[in-house]
Amino acid sequence: LSDVSLHVVRAGDPPMKTPSLLGVGSRAPFMHDGCARTLEDRFTDPDCGGGDLHGRTSHLSDAQVAALVAYLMTL
Repeated sequence: LSDVSLHVVRAGDPPMKTPSLLGVGSRAPFMHDGCARTLEDRFTDPDCGGGDLHGRTSHLSDAQVAALVAYLMTL
């Protein structure tokens, strides 16, 4: 459940390896700098990866974000 690739998150910083999604629900805070206190924040907080900064999620309804978070918590 990872692309096992290195990605540059911020210009000038070293690349980071994509972590596995297994157990993601128990690894708060989220994002490379810990800016998302909850998985929901990760998808909804525009200052912390929400919207389309890290994947296209801005089109998701509140119910769809809730369903996505519920799914991720099962991994």
